[in-house]
Amino acid sequence: MFNKLSGKFLIIAVILLLGIYLFSTFFGVGSNKRTFPDQLLVLDSANVVAISINALAEGHNPFRLEKKGDEWRVIRDGKDYEVEKGKVERVLQEFKLLKPERMAGKNEKSWQKYEVNDSLGTAVLFELANGETHSLVVGKFTFDQAKRNGTSFVRLNDEEETYAVDGFLSMSVNLSLNSWRNKLLLQGTKDSWSELKYTFPADSGYVLTLTGTGWQIDDQPADSARVIEFLNSLNLVQSVNFVDDVQVGQTPDLSLRLTPIGLGEVVTIEAFEVSDEHGYLIRSSLNPNSYFSNAQSQLMDKLFFRAALFQTTIEE
Repeated sequence: MFNKLSGKFLIIAVILLLGIYLFSTFFGVGSNKRTFPDQLLVLDSANVVAISINALAEGHNPFRLEKKGDEWRVIRDGKDYEVEKGKVERVLQEFKLLKPERMAGKNEKSWQKYEVNDSLGTAVLFELANGETHSLVVGKFTFDQAKRNGTSFVRLNDEEETYAVDGFLSMSVNLSLNSWRNKLLLQGTKDSWSELKYTFPADSGYVLTLTGTGWQIDDQPADSARVIEFLNSLNLVQSVNFVDDVQVGQTPDLSLRLTPIGLGEVVTIEAFEVSDEHGYLIRSSLNPNSYFSNAQSQLMDKLFFRAALFQTTIEE
């Protein structure tokens, strides 16, 4: 009698254990099995030759980034512009190994919530030298103040699932065309320059020169503290206020010529007065094919000053 009961209990126990095993296997209970891929994208960034972007920030007016030789150009409607050095390479590093943190949505119903649909997302298509392509939609961005980290939501173009990935992908690709262009006018530190030569109308320009005892203005002592303060403000001068297809005279109305200490590159900033809403158009020898609007960027107030600012006050 005891042996029969023991046999029945053993059979019941085996059936229960088998049931638990099958339930755990099919429904993932008690396991760490992932229900989404380890990687969404493995991108051979060194062989990417073009990137097509349809960004919300550009009103979904698509443009294309193309590698031509050793530099990248941004292209739309037959016009192409120089891309900021290193910008594409930095973005490619973010996409190189795209690993999801979690699945945020399983189907199309979640697309609008995470902004990975056609109207809210930024579509990105990578083209490789071997003809291979990778496409995805980058959507919403959130930032956790407590953990100090950002999360972007993405969807592979041919799939319904939306994934959360660590990082700032949304902020890296949801940009206007001008945000990709070379925005540089001037870069350096207070220790970069030995001479600044201003040319103004009616011979009202002046020269700031670094000497062994400090700065001079037209061979007279200058207020060195003010000169250094001014130079510190020129560490990085940029603008996104491009003005294209313009005609200017051959001779600028104002100019600033910066001579470096040592063997660096002489930099010239030129300002051309125009009669339209821009007031002045500014160009730099570091970026000679681009003109920038003064009315939108206030570059004149940052770069051009009268001599009186740097002259010392002599007390009688």
